[in-house]
Amino acid sequence: MADRIDVLVNGHEAARVNDTSFTSGQVGMAAFGKGRAVFNNLYVEERP
Repeated sequence: MADRIDVLVNGHEAARVNDTSFTSGQVGMAAFGKGRAVFNNLYVEERP
């Protein structure tokens, strides 16, 4: 679905968001502030 973002963590749904206000976009991840973040095996796919 073009208006939905599903977030999965280890194969389990962690969040789902619907937003019809954007027709396209970009994907990224970031960490702000103190600490450490490791992003590994990030997959982005478009579903029909």
